[in-house]
Amino acid sequence: MTKEQTKEILQWDVNSWSKALSYWERNVDWGKVQNGLELGGREGGLSLWLGLKGITTICSDLTDVKKNS
Repeated sequence: MTKEQTKEILQWDVNSWSKALSYWERNVDWGKVQNGLELGGREGGLSLWLGLKGITTICSDLTDVKKNS
């Protein structure tokens, strides 16, 4: 994943959260994950990341989020 893609997915505090993203990439068995839930999704960057992995994901926030398919 490029730095630009990481920035688009994380949207804020990229330096801190990129470590978590890297950890998840290395340690999660993505073949066993069927559903995802992003809480406080703002613009849904992590939902996009999970969706790109083929994982059905719910993106939620305190205010309405846009539905994209």
